[in-house]
Formats: sequence, C-alpha cells, structure tokens
Amino acid sequence: MSKLRLIVLIIASIYVVFVLPLVILEIIQSSVYILIGIILFAIYYFTLRLEKVNLLRISKIYLDECDPLKYITEYKKYLSNFIQAKTNKYLNEITISLAYLSLGELGEAKNILDNLVEFEPNFSPPLRFWYYKAWIYYFEETKELERIKTLINQVKELIDIIPLKFKTQLISNYNQIIARYYILANIHLNLAEQEFSKIFRANFPKFNVVVNVYYLGLIAYKQTDYKRALEYFRSVAKNGNKLSVVKKANEYIEKINEEIRKEF
Repeated sequence: MSKLRLIVLIIASIYVVFVLPLVILEIIQSSVYILIGIILFAIYYFTLRLEKVNLLRISKIYLDECDPLKYITEYKKYLSNFIQAKTNKYLNEITISLAYLSLGELGEAKNILDNLVEFEPNFSPPLRFWYYKAWIYYFEETKELERIKTLINQVKELIDIIPLKFKTQLISNYNQIIARYYILANIHLNLAEQEFSKIFRANFPKFNVVVNVYYLGLIAYKQTDYKRALEYFRSVAKNGNKLSVVKKANEYIEKINEEIRKEF
C-alpha cells in the first residue's frame, strides 16, 4: 500500500470512529457525515487508481520501450512511496534483478540475488520459482550448465505444488527456461525453436518479441542458416533499444558477415 493511500485510510478510519458518535448525538448532521465519507472514499479510490496507472506506465518502459535502466530508475522511485510487505519486497527485488540481467548488468543482478539468499527458505513456492528463474538467467549468462540443470529440477518440483491460479503463467515461464537451456547446451534445438516461435502466434509485448527473436537467431546460427540468422539478429538490433541482446545480436551479425567473407 502506498504511503498516501495509507494516510487517507487512517484519516477515514479516525473519521468513522470519532465522528459517528457525534452524528448519533445529532451534533453533526448525518447528510454532512455521509458527504464527507463519500469524499474520503473518492480520494482513496483515486489514489488507488493513480497507483495502477503509474505502474502500467512504468511497465511499458520495460515491455514496450525496451529500456531496462529507465524502468529500474522509475520503478525504484515508484516503490519508494510504498510500505511493502516482505513478500512484495522480495518479489520487487527479484523483478529488478531480472531487469538488470536484461540490461547486461550481471554484477548488479547478482548482488540483489545474493542478498536474498538468507530469506529464500521462507519463500512461498511461487516466489521461489521467480527467484530460481532469476538465478537460472544469471547462470545462463555465465554459462554454468550444471547449476542451471540443478535449478531446473527444483523449478519443475515447484510447479507440481504451486496453486492452480499461478500454474499457467509459471508453466509458460518454465517452457522458456527449458528452451534457453537447450540452446546453451546445444541440444533439442528443434524443440527450442518451437517454443520461441510461439511469439508469432499471439500479441506479446515488444520486449518478449525481441528476446524470442534473438533466440531464434541463435538457433539459426547454430544450424548455420546464416541468411535466416541475419534476418533475426537485424530485427533485434533494430527493435531492442537498450536490451543486452542488441549488443549480442550485433556481435553475431559481425561473425556471420566474417564467415560469409571467408567463403568468398
């Protein structure tokens, strides 16, 4: 809950408790009491609505503008106005670590994840899933396959016990994790391609499209389909803005052009 909304709630609670007796004693007219109550409720609703609008605006910086650094700055500013429960605080930290990973700032991401290690035993299954996902994406960058395999097994076990309302979203994320692992391990590339190609069959945010297209480029590169790889990587370079995959895509474009030059 935001600090502003909490203040409004406290004022409303005090108003109900202390002013209602005055209405009963007919010191204050009931119509006035009701009117002020409606005004306080409207203010509370407005602050709640404003929070949702601001969060949506900030999310679009990441998902539509592909600007992780700006997103992190704005999100931290947004969170500074909130009194966070522990679970929400941990989830927000994990979210920020994932944004740092998409920016290519591995050190910043690892610092956040390291600081959460002592609290991990008390995480709920859904929260632990996101925490392990962040570590898997970190180890993907450092190419630590064995650690990824260990965490994937734990993530799979979590999905079996996670409440039904979370399952669809987490299974979708699990499938992406597995597909990334296949590419890193250079196995089952056809299955990974099927997973990342799903991006063309629905309306996803730009961030998701760019990242999936990058992995499709990697698959094409590994299959020495340089023409298709170039198409994918050029699309990433054009649309990825400040995502780390843009730098990686440009590096692959240079590698492919070099391979092509060697052939001639």
